[in-house]
Amino acid sequence: IVDGDEVDLSNLQRQILHGESTVGVAKTTSAVQRLREANSDVVVEPHAFRLNASNATELFQHYDLILDGSDNFPTRFLVNDAAYLSGKTLVSAAIFQFEGQLTVFSADKESPCYRCLLPEPPPAGAVPSCDEAGVIGALTGVIGTLQAVEALKIILDLGEPLVGRMLHYDALTCRFKTIKLPKNPKCALCGSSPTITALQDYEQTCSTKTFSEVDVKKVRTMIEEKTAPTILDVRTPEEYVQGHLPGSELIPLQEFEFALTSLSPEKEYLVFCHRGQRSAHAAAMMSQAGFGKVKNITGGILAWQSVHGVALLEQGR
Repeated sequence: IVDGDEVDLSNLQRQILHGESTVGVAKTTSAVQRLREANSDVVVEPHAFRLNASNATELFQHYDLILDGSDNFPTRFLVNDAAYLSGKTLVSAAIFQFEGQLTVFSADKESPCYRCLLPEPPPAGAVPSCDEAGVIGALTGVIGTLQAVEALKIILDLGEPLVGRMLHYDALTCRFKTIKLPKNPKCALCGSSPTITALQDYEQTCSTKTFSEVDVKKVRTMIEEKTAPTILDVRTPEEYVQGHLPGSELIPLQEFEFALTSLSPEKEYLVFCHRGQRSAHAAAMMSQAGFGKVKNITGGILAWQSVHGVALLEQGR
């Protein structure tokens, strides 16, 4: 267990290792106490400090399997890079509001890594923080339990771990779906010609966005009036065939950086994904590359379905 924070009252609705009696206590101390109460035979090694580029490799060398349940992109990228460079399998889980995702990045060199999904941490201000967006507490229990199952499968060599696949859970509709997560041969970390060979720290900042946003109601009006600019869908091909905005062009985020050279910086673009995070990343990439007319569709296809339903979505293709 690695953590440098103390238990806060706001943690308790989702972090059930802690309780009111341990508010203000180091999370590592609180967690060890609870786990030992549950099973005194379990050996728990707490590391009461923040993970960083100078200590991650040394720390990971002592363990066979890494589980990431962090809540910020700088830590996720650091954990991914350290696990890969240390030759360790990583079970990665994340949540956002009413959704969760889970995957396994195997130590096998044929496995994709987190950077195959997101090449770089989202630019400052592109993604709302937990304080801004919130999360339903019970969701952490669902995803955390599934993460534990994946870890046990790997330890016991049972079944088929989620390698090359990402499990997505939508709590509002109670639906699970599995998305293929292919290895990116041009990945800067695990690709054929890697450029990332050492760890680096990424700062969590809250700078102003470098792009604009537009809501789904305005986008529908543009589409119906045939005034919509080029619409870029940065989801996976599997997500795209399940339903996409009329006339949208698929460019998966993992290919986005390389596809920018084929796009005209003079044109206007709308970018969207499932809920607005990946598209915010893509919109920021475009803005930094000199595209001056880029807007992110707020809330992604989830917001579209919430307002307009699925009738206006195109299927297949």
